[in-house]
Amino acid sequence: MTSVINALARALDAFPNRVALRFLDYSDGTVTVRSHTYRQLWDEIAVAAAHLPGTPGDRVLPLIPGDDRLLILILGAMYRGMIPIPVPFPITRGPETERLHHIITDSSPTVVIADDTTATSLDLASLTPSSQILSPDKLTEPTDVDEPVPTGPDTPAFLQYTSGSTGHPKGVLNDHRALAYQAEFVANGLKPGELLSMVSWLPLHHDMGLIYGALVPLINSGTTTLMLPASFIADPLRWVTGMETYHANYTASPDFGYGLVGKTLMRSPDFRADLSSLKFAIDGSEPISPLTIGGFRKLSTERLNLDPRALTPCYGLAEASLAVCAAPGLGPRRGSQPITAFSAAQLGRGRATPATADEEATHLVSVGTYTLRTGVTIVDPETHQALPDGVIGEIWLSGPGIPPGYWRHEDATEETFRAHLVGDPNTEHLRTGDLGVLHEEHLYITGRAKDLIIHRGVNIYPQDVEQTLRSLPEVPTRRVCMRAASCQRRGTHRRHRRGHHRRLAQRPRRRSHRPCPAVRQSSTSMAYPLTMSSSSHLMPSCGPPPARFVAQRLWMPICVASCPYCSRVGARPPPPALRHSMISLPCSPGCLVPPSPRRISIPTFSLSD
Repeated sequence: MTSVINALARALDAFPNRVALRFLDYSDGTVTVRSHTYRQLWDEIAVAAAHLPGTPGDRVLPLIPGDDRLLILILGAMYRGMIPIPVPFPITRGPETERLHHIITDSSPTVVIADDTTATSLDLASLTPSSQILSPDKLTEPTDVDEPVPTGPDTPAFLQYTSGSTGHPKGVLNDHRALAYQAEFVANGLKPGELLSMVSWLPLHHDMGLIYGALVPLINSGTTTLMLPASFIADPLRWVTGMETYHANYTASPDFGYGLVGKTLMRSPDFRADLSSLKFAIDGSEPISPLTIGGFRKLSTERLNLDPRALTPCYGLAEASLAVCAAPGLGPRRGSQPITAFSAAQLGRGRATPATADEEATHLVSVGTYTLRTGVTIVDPETHQALPDGVIGEIWLSGPGIPPGYWRHEDATEETFRAHLVGDPNTEHLRTGDLGVLHEEHLYITGRAKDLIIHRGVNIYPQDVEQTLRSLPEVPTRRVCMRAASCQRRGTHRRHRRGHHRRLAQRPRRRSHRPCPAVRQSSTSMAYPLTMSSSSHLMPSCGPPPARFVAQRLWMPICVASCPYCSRVGARPPPPALRHSMISLPCSPGCLVPPSPRRISIPTFSLSD
């Protein structure tokens, strides 16, 4: 395959009447199915392309809902040799608007697709004065069509902007070579000649949703069935019903998606489905919980007739055009995926050693051994030397499936996509920023380098802190409040003099309440150093959210109470489950509630993309 459009042309010649795309519309509470054969899809793509002004290489920014029309527009831009930029829609909050402004400034789109309401609410005329704004309705009007612009493996396919949680969003330039590699990666999980049938609820602005949910099935002459994420959230079993109805043989979701299905199954004891056609279900894009893996496998085996080996943990990232490694291949014929109990103490020291019977264990899910042709190396991020098996380091990647780099960010591309190991100046590596370890040829992900908490020489991973808090029987899941304060000193490893964190952790004074005494009493609080970039995702339950932090060192006293806003509970020592994690619970009777408190859920510690 030389490009996505060439692959579609081959499918059109071979299977013109095969359904290429379905969209399940639940907008009115019942399902309405819109189907497109390969002939219909090709004609719709050609019409959309004919209406796009500009030349090959120009950028197209669609600001429309993420349904089948968005996919047709993205493919229409590729048909014309232009570069689509999928972004979340609708834009409803301040951070989303700020991110959109940055993307527009960075990418300089020639065409913006938006209706009049969207164009007015976002003031696109002043935000993009050099861009032509087109109504999405115009793209469906009949018109004369042209032949597709010739494209090759190195032609840019689309820009995938990072989330911006650890810095300004940067556009990963995905070319057609990288997309063909991902299509081969997935197709190897099926029998030779078996066509892909995908059912996906993932958003098309996300790389997993666009590449695995839509493009990979079409590249392989298969069928993709899509629904909006909101439809899945409203009823997770719609995803299961869709896979059963359309005999899906592969699907993909972040870990929380399988968790939602598992919880819904537990609340619906009479629900049954037959997913025996499902060969593999990719679980990726966020930390994979052993509890989710084990719970979903048990429920799906009993209630969904699903081979437990079909749930396939996977590791990937936007900078690699998605998947890198799957555990330990794809599909039941590859074997089961291990969950290994490592010594928690040794993990804190940067080594992965299986736990003995009398050691406290941390369970990690293997993301496998199957990498197709991608090289995976664990590297010391400071010295750039390869590390032996069993030692935790940064994951570096090399191989033919890596995109060329970031759009218009040559310095960041040089730093991230063109790293070199000591003694190997000829091989370029992608620095993922993720920490992991190789154990018995399996790759295990331990966390993000930017999220790592180093306390008194011990490595603490945010997901472990979250899991520790969730495991406390006396702490409801959404009953944690945190304060964040910044230290603008250079260097992330300087020792702070005694009591420094106490002054840093002081909350801004507000007229209606005084700072939390729990924070003032350093003898009963434990602060954690955390290095992070860009905006903080730690939303406090008392007081205003913290300002933006850029490469700052945060100290987070953590208070746990019986209500979301630090109810009047006495100070108490940490329970045994928290002592190992070195967290104390400094809540005290003086922790007051601000006027008209907002009810907000637990924020995540993880700030990765």
